[in-house]
Amino acid sequence: MLFLLLLSFSLTSRSFAAIRVRDADEIIPVSAEHSATLNDDEANNGAGRAIDLDLGTISTAVPGSGGTVWLKVTLDSVYCVRRAKRFRSNGTPRFTWICTDKDCSRCVGNYCDTYTMTVSTDRPVSDLPPISDCKYGDTVKLEIDEAQLRLQDFAILGEPVSDDCNAVGADLKIVVDGSQLPAQHGTDVKFTCPRDSDLLNGNVKAVCMDQKISLSPENVSPCKEKSTQLEI
Repeated sequence: MLFLLLLSFSLTSRSFAAIRVRDADEIIPVSAEHSATLNDDEANNGAGRAIDLDLGTISTAVPGSGGTVWLKVTLDSVYCVRRAKRFRSNGTPRFTWICTDKDCSRCVGNYCDTYTMTVSTDRPVSDLPPISDCKYGDTVKLEIDEAQLRLQDFAILGEPVSDDCNAVGADLKIVVDGSQLPAQHGTDVKFTCPRDSDLLNGNVKAVCMDQKISLSPENVSPCKEKSTQLEI
């Protein structure tokens, strides 16, 4: 009887531990698809198993009509994607892909060279300034140079891009040494600097990240000798 109780507790504990908790900056995906499903068994091997938070299930992709093996995850809007993780069954990351404004080719883990992760967008976006440690996109694709891609769980991390901030014509307040200048996103503004040679960049481009506004290029004041603040 004691054995049965211990066995029951063990199975219950495993089942509970198999559900992964999302990271604070993890993006909730809309859907997932892959090149083809192993044995056409969507119930057990479907792409949705890779984003269901259940570490006890496995998504298994095989070569599709193009001969490649991949998983594609769709997001509900354009995000600033910073990282992606492939998890082991115990909930620890097996691979972590790190993004820049160019790509997400940096990978931490063994046999990273067999994978290719790309972030792209299927939606039109306004002129967003580059952020050094993120790639804008609403679609994340993971490819593998092997016969199968088996995933316990796959997570995408980053922040949403605010349309209100980035839309062309969005009003911004620019404060230079206490003096406010009217401006719009994407327009040119003339700043008064101590010397003309101190003017670095007067073009206003901003992006909302955690309620912060950054100049483009990042952290660069239009005037070398003056601090610049941006507020919405």
